[in-house]
Amino acid sequence: MTNHHRAADSGGANDCVPAAAGLEFSDLDLLVSAGLNARIDMPTLARLRSFADRAASHLELAHSGQPDFLRLTRDEVGDDPPPESTGRHLFEAWRQGIATPGLAEARVHKTLHHKRPHLVPLLDNMTIRPIGDAAPAAACGRWQLIYQEIHDHAGRFDDLADKVAKVATGTGDVPLSWLRLYDILVWMKVGRPARS
Repeated sequence: MTNHHRAADSGGANDCVPAAAGLEFSDLDLLVSAGLNARIDMPTLARLRSFADRAASHLELAHSGQPDFLRLTRDEVGDDPPPESTGRHLFEAWRQGIATPGLAEARVHKTLHHKRPHLVPLLDNMTIRPIGDAAPAAACGRWQLIYQEIHDHAGRFDDLADKVAKVATGTGDVPLSWLRLYDILVWMKVGRPARS
């Protein structure tokens, strides 16, 4: 996207780097997940490689079952998806990252989201807490909250996606998934300084 649109999110330029084709995560996929402002050292890269190698087949099974998070059922995006469901494969891909010692959850989400931006929600260090705080009040898990809020405001997300697509017309610009737009909206809300 253009520099004006990248300013809304420090990691926005990463949206313009396409994921490697196929099942496996490339080294570039892993480096992009670090974001523009995040440091990545060799131990972290090794952790990411281990996680990505273990998660790749689960993520591919999920993607082949249903490539769009918003077309899954609410149960499939819960904290205990039905066995053998697309949601279970997606959950298992995420679990491979969470089970990796020393790998932060935000980085797990960023890595999976970069590979499959229409299938994996994006939670980062700015958005994990507010989404996590709101989910119990809605009697659901974090992914279910994202799923429900996007479905509840589908018309607005459709309009927003159209507007973004109209301005993202430069070389290398890409349309953003509704999951990414949701992340940006939450990020903007929690990242704003309080008014006095």
